[in-house]
Order: sequence, then structure tokens, then C-alpha cells
Amino acid sequence: MNASAHYELFQIYFQYVRCNTDASPGPGADDLHAVLRPLFFTSFILDDYLADCSFHSARTVLLSSASSKTVLGIAYLLRWRGDVKVCGLTSARHRKFVERSGCFDAVSSYNDLDALYWASPTSFLDFSGNVALRDVLHACLGDMLVHSLRVGTTHWRDLA
Repeated sequence: MNASAHYELFQIYFQYVRCNTDASPGPGADDLHAVLRPLFFTSFILDDYLADCSFHSARTVLLSSASSKTVLGIAYLLRWRGDVKVCGLTSARHRKFVERSGCFDAVSSYNDLDALYWASPTSFLDFSGNVALRDVLHACLGDMLVHSLRVGTTHWRDLA
């Protein structure tokens, strides 16, 4: 990473907490906190944003890259909130893991997009950054797509 590249990230990724004053779950948790705290904060901000916008009138929130830590965080928060149906998209390889997480009402793999049926207004949060996937989903959702937001780039090789 070049010296200026870190400025493109949100400042939450550069905040630190003293472990001796934090309510840490125990020894050895410092690594988990260093990785998960900023990711969960991102999930929290996105959940809060969607709620503030009344989910853009969506009844379903569709999240790509469903096995990523940030997506698992927002899916957990959305399910806990209970205002919308939470659907995840992931690779066939990660599908069972995502289903077992309990964070989603429904999980589909990227190669099953043809089988998806959209009967309610949907907000799509794209964590993959895969332009081809986003184009297919926009076409599949049609008039049911009420909001689309690119959040991340887990598939950075597929960016436009």
C-alpha cells in the first residue's frame, strides 16, 4: 500500500482502543478486536443508514459477499431489527457456512441467480464490487430494485 492509500479508507479503520481499559472478552482476544471492531462498526453504520432511510421502502435487503465479516455483521443487525427480509448471496463453496450463521432469512449462491424470484421491493448492498454481477442483479430485480449501493470490493479483480 502506498503512503496515501490509507486515506481512502474510513477513519474508523485507524482508531485504537487500549486493551487494559476495554471490556475485552479475555486473553488472546486482542487480534479479534483489531480485525472485527472496525468491520462491525461499518456494519453498524450501514444498518443505521438503512433504518434512517426507512430502508428506501424496501421489504428485502440483498447482500452480496455474504460470507464476509462485514456482511455477516450487517445481516445480524438487520435480522435483529426485524424490519426487512435479509437475503445473502455467496459462492457455492461458502453457502453452507452462510446458512449456518443464522444471520439470513435466505441464502443463494451466485450460480443460482436464475432461480431467484423477487416479489418485494429490494435494497441491494453490493459488497463484491463485481460489475457483471451487479448488472445481472439489477436486470433480475427490475422494478423491485428500489435502492442499490456499492459498499465494498471483495471481488476487486472484477471492478470496472
